[in-house]
Amino acid sequence: MSSSTIYDLVGVGFGPANLALSGALIDQWDDPSKDVPRKIVFLERQDSFRWHPGMLLPHARMQISFMKDLATLRDPRSPITFLNYLHAHNRLLQFINRGSSTPSRREYADYLGWVSRYVQERGVEARFSAEVVALTSSEDGLAEVTYRDTKTGETSVVRAKNLVISPGGRARIPAALAPILPHSQVIHSSVYATSIGSIFSGLSARSQPLRIGVIGAGQSGAEVLMDLYERLADISAGPTGARHQLDLIFRKGSLKPSDDSPFANEIFDPASTDLMFDLPSSRARRHVVEEYKNTNYGVANARTIDNLYEIMYAQGVEEDIAAREGAALTKPNITLHPYTAIGAAVSNGADVPVELTLQDVLTRHPARQASYDAIVYATGYDRTGWLEMLADSGLGAHFGLERKVRPRDVEIVPVHERTVRTPEPQVSSVSSPRSSSLGSTPSTPPSELGISLEEPMAGNKLYVSRSYRVLPVDDAPSPRVYLQGCLESTHGLSDTLLSVMGVKAGEIAQDLMQH
Repeated sequence: MSSSTIYDLVGVGFGPANLALSGALIDQWDDPSKDVPRKIVFLERQDSFRWHPGMLLPHARMQISFMKDLATLRDPRSPITFLNYLHAHNRLLQFINRGSSTPSRREYADYLGWVSRYVQERGVEARFSAEVVALTSSEDGLAEVTYRDTKTGETSVVRAKNLVISPGGRARIPAALAPILPHSQVIHSSVYATSIGSIFSGLSARSQPLRIGVIGAGQSGAEVLMDLYERLADISAGPTGARHQLDLIFRKGSLKPSDDSPFANEIFDPASTDLMFDLPSSRARRHVVEEYKNTNYGVANARTIDNLYEIMYAQGVEEDIAAREGAALTKPNITLHPYTAIGAAVSNGADVPVELTLQDVLTRHPARQASYDAIVYATGYDRTGWLEMLADSGLGAHFGLERKVRPRDVEIVPVHERTVRTPEPQVSSVSSPRSSSLGSTPSTPPSELGISLEEPMAGNKLYVSRSYRVLPVDDAPSPRVYLQGCLESTHGLSDTLLSVMGVKAGEIAQDLMQH
C-alpha cells in the first residue's frame, strides 16, 4: 500500500536518537523565520516505545549524568529535558535529595517514554510494528521506504524528502554459538529480563542443581550474573547440599573497570567529536577509538565490580564456615573463567543441556567440556545492518555503494578525505568547505562546484559530513540521508551512546533547516 503523502522527514527507528531529533525540530516550530520539517514520520519495529526492556534489571543504574539527556546540552530550556520530566512528575526535590546525578535505568526508560508521548502529542507520527524491508529513491529524488506490518504482514511505502536512519544495534552472536541458534535456553543479554522468567519456569520444575553460563565480562555480563545469583537463590536445587552453579566465561584476565574519570570522560564531549572528525586519516581515528575503548567496551562500572567481588568474598566465607561446621550451602556458587574462549557448542534439543567446548586462550591446553542448562551471551551489538540494507537498495548507488557489498569492505570516512578532480587539466585534491560552526557541509553538489568524483571512490567508501549526512557521488536527484548511531569510526565513541545525543540532534536539525 502506498500513500500520496510526501513527508518532510521519514526516520527508520524510534529510539532515543530519533526522539532527540523530534524534540530538536519541535523546539523550532514556533519560529516562523525557519524552514523546519513539520511533517515527520518514524517507523519502529517494536509494537510500542520501549528502551532496552531486556536489561531493565532491579537496582541497575545509568552510567552517565542525567544532564546528558535528550536536550539539556543542546538547550537547557527545552521541554524534553530530564529535569522537566522530574518536575512534571513532582519528583524534582526527591531526586535532588538522593544526592546522585545518575538515575536508575528504570526511571530513565520512563523518561524516554514520556518524551515519546510528548513528541507524538505534538504531531510527530510514529508507526509501530513497522519493519523496514527496503529503501529506494524516486525519479524526483524522494526517499521511498517500504515497511512491513509485523502483525498483519501488509507492506506499505512512505515517501519523504529526507531520511534519517537510526537502527540501533542487533545482538552480536559468538561464532561458536551460531550453529545452535535459535535455542530457547540460549539468549542474548538484550532480551534477558523479558526471557529469563519463562526459561526458569521450565528449569525450576526439575528440582535439581542448575548450571548456567554467562559469556562476556562487560557491564551487561556482570549485571546478568548478579541477577541470576539472586534468582537462583529462590529456586530449589533438590537434595540437601546441592547448589546451583553460575559460570562467567570471558577472554580477558579479569573484569576491567570502565574509565569514567573526568579527563577520560572528555572523549564524549562535543568538542571531541570535532577533533575526531577532523583527524587526517582513518588510522588516526582508529587509534583514538582504541585508546578510549576502556570507557565503554568490555568493561564494567567499578561499583558493579565491587558488588560482585563482595558476593564472591562472602561466598568464600560461607564455604569456610560450612566446611568447619559440616553445614550445607544453599546459595548458588559463582565461578569465574578468565582467559577462556568458546571453541564449539552442541545442542541435542531444548530439554538437554548445551555442551560447550572451552579453550584456554593463553596456554591452548586441551579443551574441556562443560554442560549448561541455559546460557546468556552478553557479547555486545553489531551495528552494520543498516549498511547492508542501504547497499542492497536502489538508494545505495547514489552514495557509492555497490549492491551486495559486504559491510566489512566499506570504509566510512569524513568528507574532507574525499578525492576530487577539477575540470581543468590539472588534477588536484581538495577538501570540502565547512558551511557553519556546526560543521555542516554545503548543500551544493560536487557537480555544481565544477568538480567531478574520481572512479576509485565508488563501491568501497561512504562519505559523511560533520552533520551526519551521507554525501552522494552522482548528480542524480536523491534524498538527503542522515545516520545516527552508525558513525563511531568518523565521529567517535559517543556516536552510539547517549552522551551527545541532544547536541547531535540539534546539528542534524540545523542541517535539515539549512537545506
